[in-house]
Amino acid sequence: MKIYFTTGYENPKKSGDNISKILDIIKTREHKVIKRPLKAEHGANKYDVDEQKVKHIFDFLDKPLEKIYSEATARIRNSDVVIAEASYFVSPGLGFELGYALQERKPVLVLTSEESDIVLSEVIEGNPSKLFYSEKYSNQADLESLIKNFISEAKSKMDTKFILIISPEIDKYLEWSSSERRMHKAQIVRNAVE
Repeated sequence: MKIYFTTGYENPKKSGDNISKILDIIKTREHKVIKRPLKAEHGANKYDVDEQKVKHIFDFLDKPLEKIYSEATARIRNSDVVIAEASYFVSPGLGFELGYALQERKPVLVLTSEESDIVLSEVIEGNPSKLFYSEKYSNQADLESLIKNFISEAKSKMDTKFILIISPEIDKYLEWSSSERRMHKAQIVRNAVE
């Protein structure tokens, strides 16, 4: 399973050990970690974080912002699930990634430490999606259990790919409808079937 892992840029300062544990749990279960791409100089200039100490968490790229955006959204689309650690800092980018993942019908797990006094946005906590999970952990053993249960549950909810051959008339309608509704053609078909 491909797991997109993300966290706010300042979170490693306080929850670095827990983030490392999350990544270890994912890797020891033989899943592939897909890292959040960031602009190479982003952290050093804005957050006073040594990039060398967080290279195992983020993928630093020396590319224009548009390319990094495209890379991040492609990585989310190509992942099976998204796991986020949000104990101390929820950046606007992290919020966007969570929303984008849910729009792409990816199961999302947001982990926060019970030691943290962070209050997640009502828009995050109040999300009624059956693909969204928000869990608190008190120790690293909790992380193991929460991640294992999330992956097991996510596997049962993952979409199945299905090839559908359609006529040119239907394709023309789906192109028009996709443009009008700002949705993927597959989502329009899925909605009609549901």
